[in-house]
Amino acid sequence: MVPLLVREWGAVEVIALSLGAVTEARRTKPEIPASGDYDIPIRDEIELEMEISQ
Repeated sequence: MVPLLVREWGAVEVIALSLGAVTEARRTKPEIPASGDYDIPIRDEIELEMEISQ
């Protein structure tokens, strides 16, 4: 999908974006906060993938 460069980890790729996933998860786990730093709403889930070489 979209490659990201993260200094500490290397190249990371966004492989899924689930709109409303955290809102749904909050139904069974109400301890998940509604907002994060600077009162930014937590609603969606981003799945990242990184290839690890051996």
